[in-house]
Amino acid sequence: MASIDQRRGLNRREALVAGGSLFLGATAPVLGSQSKATVNGLVERATRRRRALRDGALPPVAPEIFSADLPLNSYEATLEAAAQSAALAAEGKKLRRQQLTEDDRDTLECLIWDLERDAGYARFYWHEFPLGYSGSQLGLLTFLSFPAPLPASEQDGFLQKVSQTPAYVDAIRERLVGQLRRGLTAPRAEGIRAYDQFIVEAKEVAAAIQRNADALAAGPGGAAVAREARHVADGPLAEAFGRLGDVIRSDYIPALAEQAKMTLAADAPDYFRELARLRISEDLGLQETYQHARDRLATIDADLARMRGQLGGPADAAAFHRSMVGDPRWYVRSADELRALLEAAIAQVTPLVPHYFHRVPTTPFGVAPVPEALETRLLNGVYVPPTAASPRGTYLYNTSRLDVTNWAWTKPVVSHELMPGHHLQMAMRFESETLSPYRKTLYIPGYAEGWGEYARQLMEEAGYYEGDPWGLYASRLLERRFVLRAAVEAGVREPGWTWQKADAELATDPLTRPGTTKQIALSAATFRSTGLQYWWGMRRFLELRRLSQSRAGSSFDIRDFHSSVMRGDLVPFAIAERRVRDFTPTGIS
Repeated sequence: MASIDQRRGLNRREALVAGGSLFLGATAPVLGSQSKATVNGLVERATRRRRALRDGALPPVAPEIFSADLPLNSYEATLEAAAQSAALAAEGKKLRRQQLTEDDRDTLECLIWDLERDAGYARFYWHEFPLGYSGSQLGLLTFLSFPAPLPASEQDGFLQKVSQTPAYVDAIRERLVGQLRRGLTAPRAEGIRAYDQFIVEAKEVAAAIQRNADALAAGPGGAAVAREARHVADGPLAEAFGRLGDVIRSDYIPALAEQAKMTLAADAPDYFRELARLRISEDLGLQETYQHARDRLATIDADLARMRGQLGGPADAAAFHRSMVGDPRWYVRSADELRALLEAAIAQVTPLVPHYFHRVPTTPFGVAPVPEALETRLLNGVYVPPTAASPRGTYLYNTSRLDVTNWAWTKPVVSHELMPGHHLQMAMRFESETLSPYRKTLYIPGYAEGWGEYARQLMEEAGYYEGDPWGLYASRLLERRFVLRAAVEAGVREPGWTWQKADAELATDPLTRPGTTKQIALSAATFRSTGLQYWWGMRRFLELRRLSQSRAGSSFDIRDFHSSVMRGDLVPFAIAERRVRDFTPTGIS
């Protein structure tokens, strides 16, 4: 049987280099019947297939879409999936000619954006470092693919994913080897850190498989599945982990330089631009992002200097922040005290939110300590959205290293992570009876995190910090954190940039605990840091609000604006802008 390359008459590597997403679309195979040219039919065909990872460990949509399989991560499979996505995107563009409902139009545009990101991102397969601090492809296995406890109904899917895991691990090794050959390497310090994390994650993956196998063996009909899963974990998977560890230790780390070579590659600016399209649905270049971030940082620093004068501390930022080390206004003594501060912030913010929205979701929310396994991998915490199995939104806060962790920002973090930030957003999605499963699972980081930051700033306007100048100072520091990270990320090709200098500048953020800044700097050196999606996403929501105000004039109602941009789905900002332009007080025109 002829190979795929022979049938196309073109080597996939040549197609990828020569044509990008458009060229891939022109050479992709036909995917199934064309008779059902509908939006829902296209979504079904696009999502009921294995898709490739993109941007670290982020799947294109939530893992429920491909729960019976691991996502693709090998070079050949990624190119094949990208070619399919490009072909489907081309079909989607033809559907634009049809008369569509607004909901179908939004779904179609989301899908086209999603598929084009598959095709565009695949061009930079070799640029992505697969063992990032917060985006490790091994970490995906533990926390998404093999969660515990495993429902008995997923026995077959569990075994299938376990069987795919050795090849998945081998693909990580092959990517690292390919990066060495192409000179697309991380700094030596990042390679050393990645090896230490690999040792931990390999053990966690094996333990997660064994834990699920034990649970299945104790249930009816699960003994055979458990036995086969253990056979894979103890044999082929253990061997794949051994090969990966040997390559990192003996080949990859010894070849690394003090600074990254990946960011100096000729096409690194193109990779950054594609990352911006994927993370924030915007077309941004390194230089313009860097300049915007530096300008904003100067404005924030001037504002913070004014606030320090009002607080009565030293005018110099470093001196002021040093003077606050150990101060009970910024530090807590116990996990119980931290929880009490977070719950007090919830009690303060909750009554303010209904004034700014026509409808507030009713799904409950709260806080809880982060699991111990995540303590070293999270800066401070993470929001976990409600699900059918657990219908409650929860912010998991990190209780480790409280002696050196600044928790001055309990109020800002509650407005970002819970209400009216992520929880309002995700609870609306959870409660929606009209959004399709695809729209409920599509994730655009800049829309999610940008909304969280917009919500934090909105509560500044709402009087959340009335009589609390220290809390307001912390809120402004949180914006500074993300702008600073964006400046560091976009400055990787500026003269004299090193990860050590980036580490020193990041350390000027008093909200980031000591030691973590080094990891953020190393992540920036491999394009794995994500501050841009927080700051630029907020910037876009503020721009859309100004657009809404200019169109509505004296009849502007902020609740109407929020109804136009916050419906529970995460959409490219181009769709959000169209919604703002089309919105009328009585609904969508």
